Amino acid sequence: MASLLGITFLRTITRTHVNHKKNWGEDGDCERTRPFSKREAKLDEVVLKLYSIQLDEFRVAEREGRKKGLRFRVLNVTEPMTMRPDGHPNRYGHWPREKVRRPDCLHWCLPGPIDVWNEMLLQMIEMENER
Repeated sequence: MASLLGITFLRTITRTHVNHKKNWGEDGDCERTRPFSKREAKLDEVVLKLYSIQLDEFRVAEREGRKKGLRFRVLNVTEPMTMRPDGHPNRYGHWPREKVRRPDCLHWCLPGPIDVWNEMLLQMIEMENER
């Protein structure tokens, strides 16, 4: 959580988009270059559980913080980013001769999806300023 203008924003969890992988230690692949359709984008059990815990704990913090005059907001990127496996560096960003065993699908650094987070945050800040 980061505080800005007296408001604490919590960014929700994002999932990995690695295919053909059963456990975290196994090799996988993520060759997606286009977004998922709504039908294809599903949260797995682990991410869904972590997301639920995150929101539950946020509500507790918000309730307790409100008693002290603190303000909290959720920057919910979980669902929209579930649809964007094309926003990860994957094996791209490495030299062609490099053998990348585990594609990077947990870091969001390619243009597009990550820019949406900034737009969402800016909109939330502007809405707070209008109150």
